[in-house]
Amino acid sequence: MATFITVKQVADCLGLGESTVWNHVKNGVLPRPYKIGQLSRWDAEELREYIKSELAGSPNPKRSV
Repeated sequence: MATFITVKQVADCLGLGESTVWNHVKNGVLPRPYKIGQLSRWDAEELREYIKSELAGSPNPKRSV
């Protein structure tokens, strides 16, 4: 079963502010969340894999997210 996380949890995990997470979603840096009713939630494993793949392709991992 999937574990869904909030924008606050995503922000905390990445060391970003919540508004920065939303800006990254808007600009295609991060994947869009799932809508569950009116809630926006990310699948934790999908987000982890996305970030891992982005870091693997980045020449400077600290600046990729």
